[in-house]
Amino acid sequence: MIPVFDCTAPWLILAPHLKYPLVNGADISIENIGKYISHHVEHVTIVGQKTIRIFKMAQLVEEKFYLNEDISKISASIRTLLFRDHYLKSKFNTSEFNEQAVTYLDNAIYKTVLYSFISTTAVKELSVPHSDRVNIVWTHNDEFKWFEDIKKKTINPLAKLAASLSLRWLRNWFHENSGNYLLLHVTEDDASGYCTFFPNHKFLQVSIGVEEEDTRLPIVSHNTNHNTISLLFLGSLSNKMNLDALNHFKDSFYFILEKQLAGRLTVKIVGSNPSPGVRRVCQECSWELYPNVDNNGLVSLLHQADFSIMPFQYVTGAKLKLLKTLANGLPFLGTSAMASQLDYLPTNCLLSDDPQEWVEHLLATANRGGIPPEDRAALQVYARQFSWRSVATKLYNSLQ
Repeated sequence: MIPVFDCTAPWLILAPHLKYPLVNGADISIENIGKYISHHVEHVTIVGQKTIRIFKMAQLVEEKFYLNEDISKISASIRTLLFRDHYLKSKFNTSEFNEQAVTYLDNAIYKTVLYSFISTTAVKELSVPHSDRVNIVWTHNDEFKWFEDIKKKTINPLAKLAASLSLRWLRNWFHENSGNYLLLHVTEDDASGYCTFFPNHKFLQVSIGVEEEDTRLPIVSHNTNHNTISLLFLGSLSNKMNLDALNHFKDSFYFILEKQLAGRLTVKIVGSNPSPGVRRVCQECSWELYPNVDNNGLVSLLHQADFSIMPFQYVTGAKLKLLKTLANGLPFLGTSAMASQLDYLPTNCLLSDDPQEWVEHLLATANRGGIPPEDRAALQVYARQFSWRSVATKLYNSLQ
């Protein structure tokens, strides 16, 4: 049974994965939803991986730090196997995080607690129960699909087993706990995925957002050399889904595009912490790699490109990068897997698994002199409806 929502009391957000600077999609999402929810309640406290922040009226008013260990992916997988646990719980719910989280969970002033990822709720069992508290989980993606995709795509037996055990943990969690939590799903497909297994769980659909200032930046430095066609991929480059997308682009699209565009094509790969696999595919294809650029550098690269590319065979949590590019007036080329991230297709964008359609779309755009300014402005308007301030306000109103 979920208690009545207290519309003024402070919120506590527990996000053991959250680290700064903000790079990964889950970190960006949870920080921004907490920041803008603080417009509506007394304050919001966010306990991250090594940092505790307090927001009031969307302003950071207090910040402190604590020591916490970083657990590698291999170590997390081994822990998952040893304890028959959930991979994200093994990686992020350290004893140091749990100690900090319980300190705040035991404080009765917090009438709403938002857990980032289902696995984070395990820390609740270590704290004093509060019957008047609303417990919410931001799921970020369809974890059932996510772990099933890992099982299908990886050749690593350790990763396969860790994914299987995580799925078992999730099924047990839903059977035992889901009636006591309100889940927040970020796409209709995510909600449908969870409902396939547990149709009676309580949930709201809450969109991913975008920084409002991104949608109001003047677009001043787009590529004006129509003899070249510049494509840009944006994402966390340590992420296996993004590496799989780059390999799919190479195998199914790139060489066809390169041949038919006759030397006009440039490809830029932009993101954080590129893995050896990302570096390898960039070197093989002579793609330009831009690792760990700051926001000003990213905006400049987005404004110089003609299209962003989203060549995913499977996708979870890609809407953040999609909105980031649209907010900067940059249309995208994507595979059909991206359809789940959109309500409708914005102007000048394309979803297709046929590389020939990509070629024709790029040539048609180049032949008419590129994307006109008014179309780029329309993309910014499309993205503006998803500002984090707007997303947080809709969530708050729904909870009331």
